[in-house]
Amino acid sequence: MQDRFEPLDWLRAGATKLVLAMLGLALLHVTALASTISEADADLFRTIIQLPQSSTLSANDRRRIAAKAENYWRAFDALIPRNSPATDEWLRGEFASNDTNRMGTAAFTPEYARSQLSETSAQCVDIFRLLNDSIGADGTIEMYFWLRSLSCYENPKATVDYLQQAKLSNGRFDGPIPFSHANLLHRLITGSVARSLIREMKPVKAP
Repeated sequence: MQDRFEPLDWLRAGATKLVLAMLGLALLHVTALASTISEADADLFRTIIQLPQSSTLSANDRRRIAAKAENYWRAFDALIPRNSPATDEWLRGEFASNDTNRMGTAAFTPEYARSQLSETSAQCVDIFRLLNDSIGADGTIEMYFWLRSLSCYENPKATVDYLQQAKLSNGRFDGPIPFSHANLLHRLITGSVARSLIREMKPVKAP
């Protein structure tokens, strides 16, 4: 007896194949993004340690660092899932409740960690983009954006902890979303970058 053609079976099989294909593409996309962030972190780390061993940096060196930092934060930002409006509304309600138990519970959720990470990454992309535009053009504005960029690195351990809380990494600086350049860049900004700008902005005395 010949099997009957069942349209529903055909549709179910097609839907299953489509879902599997979409999952495969999503996995490839995530893998590519993870590779991008690892390369961006390693590239920035390598560029910093290969800088000339001097107390100051040229505008070209500063521009290279700022461009690579912007690349890193763009890759970082692409890996942070955004909460739904309903979830953000729920978080606001928990923190507005004045109930310490509710506030404490909300503060340790993946949703809260994602909100903190996405706010930081979006801000840092903007800071380094504007910094890139200012280097070599106006020393005062450049100094302002370098100072603002320190907010991206004021507490690297908290960033790494939030990545773990959001279930995006493993709590290590060299984890799936690496942040190994953080302390190096913070020291560079407060050291060689600051000295360079102070020297460049210092008025030259007339002979």
